[in-house]
Amino acid sequence: MYNYLLYLLQCTAWFVPLYLLYLTLYRRFTFFALNRLYLLAVLVLSMVMPLVKYTQVNYTFVSNLVNDTPLSLKNTNQVNTVPASLNTLTINKIIIPTKTNKTSNVVLIISSLYILGAVILLAKLLNSLLAMQRLISRVKLIYKGNTNVVYTTTEVPHSSFFNYIFINQCTTSNADLQKIIYHEMQHYEKLHTIDVLLCEVLKVIFWFNPLVYYYKRSVQEVHEFEVDDEMTKLYAPHTYAELLVQVATHHGYSLINTFSTSPLKTRLMMLFNPKTYAFKKLSFLLIVPVVATLLIAYGNISSTTIAVQASTKLPITLYIDAGYGGKDEGAINKNTIKESTLTLQLAVLLKTEAEAAGYKVVLSRDNDTSYLGLQHRLIHCKSSQANILLSLQASNNADVTKNGIEYYVNNNPTSAVIGNAITNKMQNLKGIKVKPVPS
Repeated sequence: MYNYLLYLLQCTAWFVPLYLLYLTLYRRFTFFALNRLYLLAVLVLSMVMPLVKYTQVNYTFVSNLVNDTPLSLKNTNQVNTVPASLNTLTINKIIIPTKTNKTSNVVLIISSLYILGAVILLAKLLNSLLAMQRLISRVKLIYKGNTNVVYTTTEVPHSSFFNYIFINQCTTSNADLQKIIYHEMQHYEKLHTIDVLLCEVLKVIFWFNPLVYYYKRSVQEVHEFEVDDEMTKLYAPHTYAELLVQVATHHGYSLINTFSTSPLKTRLMMLFNPKTYAFKKLSFLLIVPVVATLLIAYGNISSTTIAVQASTKLPITLYIDAGYGGKDEGAINKNTIKESTLTLQLAVLLKTEAEAAGYKVVLSRDNDTSYLGLQHRLIHCKSSQANILLSLQASNNADVTKNGIEYYVNNNPTSAVIGNAITNKMQNLKGIKVKPVPS
């Protein structure tokens, strides 16, 4: 029952602004058929839109690496692609808190009151239908084509219910009967009784909303405007207006279309009002932004965020720092091979291999004559927005038993992932020892 009550509130949230738009703008127009269509659209949209669910999908690109990770390698001649895969799906969930006993009691009370009101209105509607059935069964019927003309006493005014036309012979001369019958036939042909019954059902469901009672009045009002407009195509407006005043009456039947219904003054004014300019029909397009606004405000929208691996859109930038250079030659072995020259050669080779694998590569230096301090290399690396920093060095140890590859990584989870990936690849190389050294 809680979900049903929530649905009713959502319907009301849609109904109120759409109906107020009619009252403030469209009611003055003489586009009676369009006005009737709009009022029916208000009813349909209010009932249907809260049931429609929407999914808003947001895509966000993420890097293959969670954090930038400085990495240092010694005596390496190959760097393989670091395996990394991110394929995550995040869905925002609505968490409904557990209802307390107090909340449950409130919901129970509100539900009981709502059911009581709905039952009372439903009983009144059924009673009205039975009253119509009894009225039809006890009066004289005259068949005229698709309609049934019913002659009544003073208790029922000139009116119609579906194809039954009620004529009160006591209040009207025979000269005006043809006009009245034609008027009521227009109600039948335009299916106005169905609209009235829908309004009655609406009152049963949304009896707590005072605007639904005004809504029914608006629907019946536009019915009369629509039929009056048809009548003035056959009869002079002044003659027809005199007939409306002559047979003006009130009645106690809620389901019938009455020939001269109140407020009569509004109908007479509309008879003599100038026609609304045709271009104002474009104003009905206002329903589009209004519905869009209501969708944003009340729409049943769930948000889904998909994180997409961004390697195809934003390639990883690899910063390769060839150690030493220029006046700082680094270690020199007995064959006079300088460390600065060896690291530069390794850097150029790695650049070629990495670019072939899809990386974007930035070198700290591309010649062996420039001298770069450590601070300058760091600034250069940050400005390149690199994801990975590889610093290449070559040691010269007098102990020939100590050879192979050493790598240093920061003590954080991301560095460990990269370090383990490199270790696994390097250990597959034959003839080269791989030794991780913790930082």
